[in-house]
Amino acid sequence: MNNLTYLLVSAFIILGGCKKQTQKPLDIGLEYFPIEVSSALVYQVDCTAYNSFFADTQHFKFQEKHVTDHIHVQPNGDSAFIVHVFQKDTASSSLWTYKKDYALYKQSARIERFKDNLRQTVFTFPVKDGYTWDANAFNTDPEVAYYYKDVNAPFENYDSSVYVIQNETINALGDYHAFEVYGKHTGLVYKEQFDVTRATPNGQLTDTLDGFELRKTLLYVE
Repeated sequence: MNNLTYLLVSAFIILGGCKKQTQKPLDIGLEYFPIEVSSALVYQVDCTAYNSFFADTQHFKFQEKHVTDHIHVQPNGDSAFIVHVFQKDTASSSLWTYKKDYALYKQSARIERFKDNLRQTVFTFPVKDGYTWDANAFNTDPEVAYYYKDVNAPFENYDSSVYVIQNETINALGDYHAFEVYGKHTGLVYKEQFDVTRATPNGQLTDTLDGFELRKTLLYVE
């Protein structure tokens, strides 16, 4: 091999090696569910409750703060985070009241939440349009299909977001739709859940309602 050929082959190998080293890592959507110890997300919650028996409709407004307290690495290598939930009445108080805890389990392919004695898969990786999973795969409840929609699309003030569709049931008997929106580098930025049934006294469908409507909007991150 002459010197010129040797130099060309060496340059090809070096450049090829450099190119391989500078390749970007595969984006599987981890930024949509960041979990940081000591971080806090503050939400505005608006809820409407319907009671057909008392012919009553009530409206509630309050704020929730979700504080990630600490991390525990399990024997299998998974990370477990404890999240404290606080609440305050935005109209009359500036003091936060402790409400409950829940745990987030971060694994390589999914994030599970253990809340109110129920373990659910709330997020999976990679984040892809149309990808469906069973949120109740690791508990004894019936299967519930979640799926991703509008991956990397803008949502309000967020350049990149993703919808997690949890329920799309809307019919003559009621409205039971539910979804969450996650912003890249932020996490949950909006949640909407309806569980509203039209009352049927004596088997007759009416416009009187039972159930609730809930909307949760991220205000800021501490």
